[in-house]
Amino acid sequence: MVGRMGTLTFLIPDSITPTARRCLEQANLAGRYDVAPVPTRRWVDPVKLILAKEASESGCLVVPWPLVSQGCPVITSSTLRESTAPYYLATELARGKLNQVRNQITEWESIGLELAADDRKALADAVRNFGRSVVDPAGAESAVLAEGVLGTAADLGEKVTRQFAEQLLSTRFAEEGRLRTELGCRIASVPPPTSQAAFFEAFKTVRLVPNWCEIEPSEAHYNWTAFDGLVAWAIDAGLTVSVGPLMDFAHGPFPKWLRRWEGDLPSLAAFACDFIETVINRYRGRVRSWQVFSGFNHVDAHGLNEDDRLRLAARLLDAARQADPNGLWTVGLAQPWGDYLVSEDHTYSPIVFADTLLRAGYSLAALELELLCGTSPRASWPRDSLDTFHLLDLFCSLNVPLEVTVGADMQYGQSSAHNGTHACPPEWAGTAAVLAASLPNVGRVFWEGWSDADGPRLPGVSLSGETDPRNGMTRLFHEMRRLFLA
Repeated sequence: MVGRMGTLTFLIPDSITPTARRCLEQANLAGRYDVAPVPTRRWVDPVKLILAKEASESGCLVVPWPLVSQGCPVITSSTLRESTAPYYLATELARGKLNQVRNQITEWESIGLELAADDRKALADAVRNFGRSVVDPAGAESAVLAEGVLGTAADLGEKVTRQFAEQLLSTRFAEEGRLRTELGCRIASVPPPTSQAAFFEAFKTVRLVPNWCEIEPSEAHYNWTAFDGLVAWAIDAGLTVSVGPLMDFAHGPFPKWLRRWEGDLPSLAAFACDFIETVINRYRGRVRSWQVFSGFNHVDAHGLNEDDRLRLAARLLDAARQADPNGLWTVGLAQPWGDYLVSEDHTYSPIVFADTLLRAGYSLAALELELLCGTSPRASWPRDSLDTFHLLDLFCSLNVPLEVTVGADMQYGQSSAHNGTHACPPEWAGTAAVLAASLPNVGRVFWEGWSDADGPRLPGVSLSGETDPRNGMTRLFHEMRRLFLA
């Protein structure tokens, strides 16, 4: 079977660490301009990694890989053609990251980036060492050299990306006087009185998340008490208010009575449209910004496939516009790197899903990208700053304003259940927020959750208890807050 598929074989170096070997179980092939993964079959033995995909064509390897300074970010090789001869794993990972960093530095230098002398020397040394490693790729020293090149290139890419983001921010401050990107937080309940002062100090914008299950516990019978109180609290506090997602396929929660209609698109659409129209009509005039749905690109739910979810998305947008013709509509995209595409049940990458809606004529105030890293099925594999910047730049090409929601489970990778393969640096979410804020096309950055009571889509992201200044996430959050509120 392997011979009839698009197959790539990689030789595993003797020096591979136990964590890196476990990471090989998550290796996939990718292609297309967005480097989204494709369904991949893998075989791992003590000396070889074999990857196969349905289409017989070139592709690249994507695999989380342990780095001393960055946890286990995804590393992408250069595009590789199918070959009967095996590739050397360490060599191809180093080649991919080194080429990415070199090309990006060249591009950014052409528009004003000044590379420090030490960084230029580090890059030259990495190029030289990579050349030494490929002279005899089977030699004992080759893998060690390649691993060193990979680490150097990754660290340099991280440093240069942050430097370029700081340069963009400086330009924005000079032109705008202050950063116009709004810093907000997703909440599903009123913060406890003991933490409200800290909340108001941190955020001027909120996204209020309605709970369909609580609001409509039985069909056509509503309980608005909790959400009315939340909306009133936010408006009385003078916060900029957005409500949504009104429907979230990848997270829910859905009323239990809806289960009887599983797989019935017309009925599900009717109930969902009715709920959305009811919420919008109740708060129209007090709320203008709505996130209609989120997670539709990510998961099959209620017996609906991808095409069904696209049809439902269109129905919901139509219903929302009819309920409030002057509303501002956003939609959310889960796993924006397309990690879910490793399943054969999915074909629409996040950017294709969004582009399909836009080409159908739906005018959106913004697209929301979920930059979430953690244990939840909703979260993405960790990416470094350069890959994060590339993702944001890719979605900017749609010419629609962006919103970004950030969050990282600081416990991810620490438990034996995950064996460190998803390890995420404590400052990951804060860094992602700053990168997003550097781009003028990003209008809002939301933190995933203030407290556990908000039911965030991944655990360990709440800020209400983060007071230790030694905590990496806390330091980055305070720096981010200083930046946004300057």
